Amino acid sequence: MARGRGGRIRPHKRDTDDGIDIIGAALEVQAGHRETVRETERRDKEIATKKNLRNRIKHMYEFWHQLADQDLIFHTNMHDIVYSGINVKFVKSFFAHKKKKENGKICSHVQLRKYNDAILYAARQRKQRLPTEYYEEMEKFLEAFKKETAQAKKNGMLDEQEADPISWTMFNLIFEWALQSKNIYVWVFSILQWNCMARSINISVLCLHNFRCGEDNIICTYDKTKSDQSGESVGDKHIFA
Repeated sequence: MARGRGGRIRPHKRDTDDGIDIIGAALEVQAGHRETVRETERRDKEIATKKNLRNRIKHMYEFWHQLADQDLIFHTNMHDIVYSGINVKFVKSFFAHKKKKENGKICSHVQLRKYNDAILYAARQRKQRLPTEYYEEMEKFLEAFKKETAQAKKNGMLDEQEADPISWTMFNLIFEWALQSKNIYVWVFSILQWNCMARSINISVLCLHNFRCGEDNIICTYDKTKSDQSGESVGDKHIFA
């Protein structure tokens, strides 16, 4: 199948041969080796990320449970979804329901994208293949929603409270309180977060090995980031006086 654009090739688009039996398919891998493999595969995502993705799956099946009868083909119980053969129109109906916040504004693009991420991740974990139509329709929907959020932002109708930055005035108040209360941890944490322009989760795990001296600055290098979980492409952060 021809690839429409560059980027990662999804499993259903790879050049594979499923017509030949897997060699040794009936053989059992030793229990110790299976556990070692699981130990590695558990590290595919952080625990907090896994919980977040599972909660998003819960949001979806609870929404469908309220709208449909118990025999709906993609809804099995109150714990998970059947991903093989999932009907993308019902996923899009959930997105349409979820995009409008209680205050009348539109949620951010990343919020709906994370629900899609949850489906992709859960399907992989369950070893279930999603329909080609799902990928095609979801890509089209999310691209359109990205434009919708851009227009909503222009009109002041995008709900951005979920990612509001801390202002410099607020940071000053935090610094003053930390010094007055002699809370060196909060002071150092805030200084690092401001200078590294970082998420709090990147600062909370820093250790001495993450710092080294530069010519006129302190260099901070993360072990990994949200977008680079393997830590292969992390860059240096330069902290000046």
